[in-house]
Amino acid sequence: MLMLSNGGLTNTSEAKHRPVDLLESGPAGGALSAALIGKLQNEERLIAFDMGGTTAKIAIIDNGQPEFRILSKQQGRDVLHQEVAYQCE
Repeated sequence: MLMLSNGGLTNTSEAKHRPVDLLESGPAGGALSAALIGKLQNEERLIAFDMGGTTAKIAIIDNGQPEFRILSKQQGRDVLHQEVAYQCE
C-alpha cells in the first residue's frame, strides 16, 4: 500500500495511472499523524510542521482534521488532485 497526497491509500497498480497523487504523501502522513496525536491529547487545533531537504510545510489541524485542497502547484504548474492544504511552501 502507498499513501496518497490526500492521506488515503492506494496500491501500486492504481498508483501507476496517477502518480501525481503521490507527490505530497510524506507531508500528508505528517499532518494526519499530528491530527491523531492531537486527538489522543484532547487537542483539536494544531499546527503540523514538515521540514524536508528542500521545503518546509505547515498544515493547520482544526476540529481534529487537516484542511484539504483540490488544486496545487507542482514545479510551477497547476495540478488537479486532492491533497492536504499547506499554509506555506
